[in-house]
Amino acid sequence: AFHGEAPTKEHVVDHIDTNRQNNRPNNLRWVTKLENIILNPITARRIAIVCGSVEEFLEDPSKFRGKFPDPSYDWMCAVSEDEAMDCRERLSAWAKSEKFPIGGSLDGWIFTRYTSNGDPLERAPILIEALTPNALQRDWQKPSEFPCCPQEYVGNPIEEYSKRLNAGAIFCSNNTYSSSVYKSTIGNGGNSIYVITRNEDGDGMKGWALAEITFEDGMFVHTSKGTFFEQNGAEKYYTLSQGLEWTGGDGIDDYC
Repeated sequence: AFHGEAPTKEHVVDHIDTNRQNNRPNNLRWVTKLENIILNPITARRIAIVCGSVEEFLEDPSKFRGKFPDPSYDWMCAVSEDEAMDCRERLSAWAKSEKFPIGGSLDGWIFTRYTSNGDPLERAPILIEALTPNALQRDWQKPSEFPCCPQEYVGNPIEEYSKRLNAGAIFCSNNTYSSSVYKSTIGNGGNSIYVITRNEDGDGMKGWALAEITFEDGMFVHTSKGTFFEQNGAEKYYTLSQGLEWTGGDGIDDYC
């Protein structure tokens, strides 16, 4: 579906709408390794956390050598100034050819991209840095600590985290509330941990919650999958998240 030789052997194909099944020619373009990495919202968010913004990183990548917790990012800090400048210019050109956010930055475009037809992509989940090192939060507004999150591990990071999630252990805490582990399991082909938690303070209307933990780009990402009035609601979505059939019926959380 894509015609023409790659400009160099270092170039790869980018799917503009992020759908790898959409191989229409107008949805494909050649990008460098650096451009491909930066167009990934998760990687771009990590760059923004460490460097302040993608644009600041591209001003002088060498300034950030040794600043990334994950050594797999080191190669990006070794690119030449010319390559970084070319990358920024091409990204800016693509942004302007789509729908550059009014008054926005290059970062704003990366996190609010549009398809080749001019339609907005699905909203990029909000990703913020947690209070615990080595941890991020997705769609989880309050920066929190995750006491069970491994700081060091040998082998599979998901399995290592899972071992620490004992029933009753504090899962998440901040200056507003804390929650404890009720139950957890590994799912999604071994790539996720699903955790039901209970509000330890007892003063919240929704005392139950479901979280998913993944390991992405060297970081543990904690995604909020919802809060619930009843245990039944949390159990239902815990079951469905694993691709299993739910036979427990509906509850108040299905109507609120």
